[in-house]
Amino acid sequence: MLEFRAVIWDFDGVILDALPVRTEAFLYALREYSQEALEEFKCYHLQNGGISRFVKISHFFEKIIKQPCPETLKQKILSDFHRVVHERLFDSSLLIIDSISYIQEHFSHLEFYIASGSEQEELRSLCDFLQISRYFKGIYGSPTPKVQWVEKIVQNSVYDTKEFVLIGDSMGDYESARRNHISFLGYNNPNLKSVGQYILSFNPLCFAD
Repeated sequence: MLEFRAVIWDFDGVILDALPVRTEAFLYALREYSQEALEEFKCYHLQNGGISRFVKISHFFEKIIKQPCPETLKQKILSDFHRVVHERLFDSSLLIIDSISYIQEHFSHLEFYIASGSEQEELRSLCDFLQISRYFKGIYGSPTPKVQWVEKIVQNSVYDTKEFVLIGDSMGDYESARRNHISFLGYNNPNLKSVGQYILSFNPLCFAD
């Protein structure tokens, strides 16, 4: 990645192995609904990385069970989701050593950012807890969509779009890069090999053929 001067990192699945915990949190928060609805939602959730909890919960009510979601109910669901995340995700053993070692080695001479679908204040608190905040020039999350954060990061940087790359594990990450005319590197999701370069390992840095 020597040709790049700035790297925008996705968080879940790239820096932290968070997907199982977030899946559990969603299923707990929506536990009062039918198993059929939860299974449909789980498939949607797993196929749509990089999308905020706010959008996913709206999808559950609008597209899956087709019921209104009063604000009080939405807040209860978000509170239940947050409780599981806070209990289970604040755990340094979930850091992905392959990527975090690369970040620790190169943050002093490359410009690193995080752009995530995770809620921003929770994300920043988590990065502080994990003692990784200092590696990043900016840490950004929802409710602002990732594609907008990528746009703002690129606009406010001294580097040109051709010097940026986004590293992610979902098609949503790929789309955020494509729509902002920056490069994309897939990681930790073999399905992304079909859309461009794919990182097999950071240590040593190795790409799929």
